[in-house]
Amino acid sequence: MASSDELASALGEVLGREVKAQAIPREAWAGALQQMGLPEGGTWAYEEMIDGVNFGWISFSGGETERVEGTTSAKQVFAAAKAAQ
Repeated sequence: MASSDELASALGEVLGREVKAQAIPREAWAGALQQMGLPEGGTWAYEEMIDGVNFGWISFSGGETERVEGTTSAKQVFAAAKAAQ
């Protein structure tokens, strides 16, 4: 699993500029989500979902599972997305 810093670095390489990962404080989530296009007053469901994952209220399970890592790097994914523009 890649860290936020590793993903930012890979994206920066593809874009040819510095990209830094930055945590958004909980109290700023609504404003940030609105800047990304969610309507004012319509961010609550996303915020609750992320809180649920962060606080362990939501977990992903289903019995016996096996972790399988992909072979496509983050840099390859970002490059393909850039090429598809």
